[in-house]
Amino acid sequence: MMVVQCIIDLYSDSSNTYIIYDENLNGIVIDPGFHKGQIVKFVDENNIKLKAVLLTHAHYDHIRDAKDITNLYGVDIYISNVDIDYVDDIKYNASYLFGESFKLNCPCKRFFEGETLHLINEPIQCFLVPFHTKGSSIFYLKNSHLLFTGDSLFKGMIGRSDLIGGDASKIDESLIKIISLDKKASCYPGHGQTTSIIYELEHNMFVIKALKNNSKEKKNHD
Repeated sequence: MMVVQCIIDLYSDSSNTYIIYDENLNGIVIDPGFHKGQIVKFVDENNIKLKAVLLTHAHYDHIRDAKDITNLYGVDIYISNVDIDYVDDIKYNASYLFGESFKLNCPCKRFFEGETLHLINEPIQCFLVPFHTKGSSIFYLKNSHLLFTGDSLFKGMIGRSDLIGGDASKIDESLIKIISLDKKASCYPGHGQTTSIIYELEHNMFVIKALKNNSKEKKNHD
């Protein structure tokens, strides 16, 4: 069974951070953002054996503390084969929006569309959903019905597509991919409260619109 420790910021500019660990205390961190202190405290107090840091995309508020965490615990950072090229690009990583000129300056390992990572006791599937950034990704743990959606899908909302590397034309395709994975999945977004695929199918107007557009396209092809 997987345990998810959520470090959620509802009232700040930081992203949500997630620590996922199995019954043997093997764990990963998703999107360290600005939460180094809280991550270290939880990992050390609970004797988590950290195996990796996973990044959903290359934006500053998701990657800032990744280097410190990987250096402290001697683990690798994983990011998509697309966004790996932009972690040191201050315009693409949007650090300028925070008044910073940030570069990760740390080696990363790349994963590809559909790749499965074997880091903890349950496989982690990686899928690209390229509308928030060129290489935005989601992580899916099938057995536990867990979906980490980064800045692609929020509760009742989606991520923006107007920053450098964003592509609004990819929104519908990306949302269809997300909601088609697992109707039973709980969703852990990059910002805001946790949600579920069932909730988003009923309440998220962007998801509802994507489904309608997809249905129209299918009819036009028939």
